[in-house]
Amino acid sequence: MNRSLLKLLLVLSALALATTATGCKKFKKTPADAGAAPTAGDDGEGDTETDDDKNDEKLSMKVGEYIRNCMNTMSSPIYHSRRMYASWAPKSGPTGRERVILGIPKVSGSSRCQTAVTKAKSMPPDDKSLEEVGQRYAKAVVAAEAVINEANTYYDQKNYKDDKFAKGKEIHTRLVAAFDEFMKADKEIHTSVGAITKPLAQRQLARIEKEEGKKFRWHRRNVLNIARELVETGDPADENDEVAYTDYDTEFKSFEAALTGLRDYGSLKRADLSNTKKARIVASRAYDNFIRSADDFLKEWREYGRRLRDARASAKTK
Repeated sequence: MNRSLLKLLLVLSALALATTATGCKKFKKTPADAGAAPTAGDDGEGDTETDDDKNDEKLSMKVGEYIRNCMNTMSSPIYHSRRMYASWAPKSGPTGRERVILGIPKVSGSSRCQTAVTKAKSMPPDDKSLEEVGQRYAKAVVAAEAVINEANTYYDQKNYKDDKFAKGKEIHTRLVAAFDEFMKADKEIHTSVGAITKPLAQRQLARIEKEEGKKFRWHRRNVLNIARELVETGDPADENDEVAYTDYDTEFKSFEAALTGLRDYGSLKRADLSNTKKARIVASRAYDNFIRSADDFLKEWREYGRRLRDARASAKTK
């Protein structure tokens, strides 16, 4: 499971969701969010937030704890450790006859996730389902981190040379159980968070269009929304899911069109980037950085689509 690009999209989405409406003036702008609304005092307007805006802001802050401090901190490292271990260790466990012993990479961050889950539980609005999912995820990563790091020490110090893999075989059973529990919790939290953040992102897009039309911020938000759909189509949450090329190609073309729309608008309205009242984004540099990152993303996922399209039939397995 390759979570690196999904992680990038989650980070960008979390930043974008932190400024849900144009009236949201209490959040500090960051260069990473090329479409952030002005902070207080930037345009001389008063607070125009509605109750729905404020509720969405609170919800995005709450779910952001799970995204930043749990999913983005723990998911990729644990999947990486699992892949590395599975690349050399038989499914039934090490036998001592393996020609190459790569061990397993350490992971860290479970305590950060635990803290975030506790914090999120106290943040409004109450969401028992999400909070329970978060607690199960935190429990799973704590357990996985402990056994992974125990195995890391065992293999890093080559202790298998002293006990003929006795402990390696015992750890294997616990590793498999921890990985299985983690993957279940990981899929669950991605599903739960997605069910919240996708509607949030769409509501933000609608607010932006209503308040200022399809200008810089609308195009930037639209690019992010469609990019997320592309990532989820190209990298299913379940490790055993297969990617349907036709579905992937449809999402890729939608992303390409959205990015073209942003770039074309930027070419026509380039002068507005120096006027925050017109552009309502941070600065020309932030826009350029966003376009550069989006172009890199486009290039990488175009190549991925080619590999999906051109792969041999025997390679197109789950």
